[in-house]
Parts: sequence; structure tokens; C-alpha cells
Amino acid sequence: MKSYVIFFSISLILFAGGTLAYFSDIEFSPSTYTTGYIDLKLWQNGWTDNPGRLIDIEAKPCEYKEKIIRIKNAGNNPAIVDLKIYNVRDFGGEFTEEEARFDPLNQVNKVSYQTFTGIWIECDSFSQMIVENDNKTLRDLEDVKFYTSPINPGEICDIHFTFHINSTAGNEYQGDIAKFDLELSLEQLDGGKEETCWAIGENFIEFKQGWGSYFQYNGGTVQIPIYAGKHNFAGFLKVEDAGNGKIRVTYNMQGWELLDTHLYVGDCPPPKPSPGRFPYKHESVNAAFDEYIVNSGDCIAAHGVVRR
Repeated sequence: MKSYVIFFSISLILFAGGTLAYFSDIEFSPSTYTTGYIDLKLWQNGWTDNPGRLIDIEAKPCEYKEKIIRIKNAGNNPAIVDLKIYNVRDFGGEFTEEEARFDPLNQVNKVSYQTFTGIWIECDSFSQMIVENDNKTLRDLEDVKFYTSPINPGEICDIHFTFHINSTAGNEYQGDIAKFDLELSLEQLDGGKEETCWAIGENFIEFKQGWGSYFQYNGGTVQIPIYAGKHNFAGFLKVEDAGNGKIRVTYNMQGWELLDTHLYVGDCPPPKPSPGRFPYKHESVNAAFDEYIVNSGDCIAAHGVVRR
């Protein structure tokens, strides 16, 4: 495995409805290799538009701002990138006159809880949404590890980070600072290995046996990430209305091949958690895509067997 740890901070300073964010980064990269090698290169030490220097961003509440880290798999084996935000911390920062009106004691108001953060990756061969910038704050993402689809040897990818401030953040946050660290690790693929996978949404419910999960469906179109093995991102499950009381359920894998799929759609909770007993199943799919059109229900459990 090869790892980069990027230490950078965001200072969120509210002045008359505007926010200013500062970024800086440092990295180190210990590594060991066996047969063949993988090598993660960080483009020009980080941010593509202003590497190695402080970056100023004007960011009004609810206004989306984006920064990009460019990486490259400079090795000769395909690999996946693990990404983790950690060590999130809040500080009181500068004490402004406007803040004193609402926060006379200059308390640490934890601006990391007000900073919505999104992450997505764009590579030569694929693009992948990792975290949508709508309902997850910087603090929510702390110590959660995310995985990309496989990155080919020589492939260049841009990791996009988007930030916006909650519209409810008031003057008490002026001058407050949030800092966090980012770790990027490259892991070589274990080619040909089969894994089980499940669609795991934000409000998923684990079966009592401790493996597998299901989620409640309230209509409309939803897209749920699919994870294989030890929480490796593998693709998306899309559920949408197909008319006449039916729904369309689509498996769309990224870098993984579907071998079998098993689907439950019906009452909550599913009466039989074993995927082999799910009412809908496709065997020998041998593709990155699979689709069902079935009667709608309140709960969905989507399982599969995959290989990469």
C-alpha cells in the first residue's frame, strides 16, 4: 500500500454574509511493494490550480465552492484509492465585532458541523460520486473511509471537493475555524476474487443476524451505493418508478462484474434475510449491469455476487 497524508485546514470566516476559506497541504508517502508495484502520485503537491500555497475562496452561505486534487496511478498494476477525512477540530479563531453581538464569550461554535462537504472523482475511464454535497457535514465524514473504483496503470484522476456553509449559520460563527486532515491510500487489486455485495443507503437497517441490510423505499428515484467485501465501493443501485405500481431496480457496477443478483421488494422487514430466498434473482449475469422491473414495496434488499 502507498499512502499520502495531506494536512490542510479550512478557516471559515463570515463577514457580512461571506465566507473565506484557506487551504494548505503537506504530504508524506511511505511505501512497500511486492510483485509489480503501485505508485500514487499527487499532482504538484495537491490542489491543481495553486499547488503548495494558501488558497483563498469566497464562499457565501449555500454557495458551492470546489477544489480539486489530481492524482495518478504511476505503477503498473490497477489499484483502488482509499480516502479518509480525519482529525477534524474546531477553534474559536478571530473574535470579530459582529460576532461579539451574538457570541460575547467567543465560544467555539464548531463550524465543522455547519460545513457541508461533497466528494467525487473523475478519471480517464470513469467518474464516481463518493459523497453528495447536500446533507453530510465535515464532521459527519470524520473517520469514514471511502473507496474508488479501480484505477488503471497510468490513469489520471481528479478528486473534487465541494464545500458550502449551512444557510442557518449565523454571526456567532464569524472568525471560527475548522481544520481537518485527509489521507489517500492506494491498494493493489486482488484480481479475480469473488465478493458478496449489498446496497447500503444512508438509512439502511441491518438484519438481526449481523450481515446484510435493507432500506425503506418511499417512492420516486433514489440512488444507493453498493459495497462489496470489506466496504469496498462497487457501484450504485438505482430505484425509480416504472408506472402501474411497478419499479425499475438497476444494478450499475463500476469496475466490478456481476455474477449473480438477488432482490427483495415487499413489506418491512423482509421475512427471510438469506439472499438465496429472495423472490427475485438472476444467475450468471456476467456483466456490469442488471435490471429488474417488479411490483413496488416498502422495503428493498439488494444483494449480489461480484468479481473484479
